[in-house]
Parts: sequence; C-alpha cells; structure tokens
Amino acid sequence: MVASWWSRARLGIFVHWTPASVPGWAPPYVPPDELPAEGRRAPLAWTAYAEWYENALRFPGSPVSAHPRATYGTRPYTAFGGDFNDALDSWDPAAWAREFRAAGARYNRNFPPEAFLGRDALEALVRETAAEGGNVLLNVGPRGEDATIPAEQRLRLEWLAELARRDGQSQTMSKDRPMSA
Repeated sequence: MVASWWSRARLGIFVHWTPASVPGWAPPYVPPDELPAEGRRAPLAWTAYAEWYENALRFPGSPVSAHPRATYGTRPYTAFGGDFNDALDSWDPAAWAREFRAAGARYNRNFPPEAFLGRDALEALVRETAAEGGNVLLNVGPRGEDATIPAEQRLRLEWLAELARRDGQSQTMSKDRPMSA
C-alpha cells in the first residue's frame, strides 16, 4: 500500500544533491551481474551513482579512486563539503520547485542512470505509466558547486512542462485503474 498523495502524484522528482555533487562523477554504468565478466570484482568500486563517490574512493585502482587524483590532485573528499556549503548561498529552492511543478511533478523526492531518455521516449513513458495508474520518479542531480540543475536535466524538465501544458496536466490527474496483465 502506498500513500494516497503518491497515488495521485503520477510524476515525482528525486533530487540527488550532496557533497558528492561537487565532483559529480561516476564511472559508466555496467549492470552488476556483468561486472565479474569484465574482470571487475568489487561492484561497489564501479558503481555508476555519484552518491556513492566517497565509498568508491576506498577501492584502490577503481575509476573513482583515480578520478579525484587526476582532477583535483591531493584535495581530500571532505573539502567538497565546503564547496557544497558555499553553494547554499546561491541555492534557490523556490526556483527548483517552480521548475518541478511546471514539469507536472506533484512530489519532489528513480530513473535508471544508464542514459537520458529522448523526448519521445520520456513522453511515452509518462503517458503510458499514468494510463496504467503508475507513477514516474525522475532523478535530478544538481551541481554541488553552484546549486544549478545541469542543462541536460533541465531540458527534460522543460519537455515535461510542455507535455503537461499540452495534455492539460492529464498525466498527473489520471485516475487509478487496475494494471493490465
């Protein structure tokens, strides 16, 4: 059973914004079951989630442990916390909320990391999911150093806003109905 507000929401936004957003980097996605076949024995060292950046640093020889040395030299991970805190001065939560609301989101709180969907695929996903009584939870990962939403993610929010205007918010207002088999 889910909360009634979630059943009505249809589209939600999950914001991933932590000190790990400052480096904002993760290795390319490889499905966990394929890691051993590629000679990658420690799945956590190869995680494609920037939120796991600090943890993946603990694996010598992992792409994540090599990234900060190549990009930031000897700067420790904890220093990103200061950059993150500095970004709070330019953070405009009301602007984020307006963008998310315009995109049709009614809940700001996972979408696969493998790739960004194109416009047609994203619109189809939202329409088909709403038609079946489901919900789409879209990940958004603002930059840690300046609290801005990256252009490629903002573009998807703009597409969803256009869809919401065209469809009259139908993807967020559709009624629950049983899932088809």
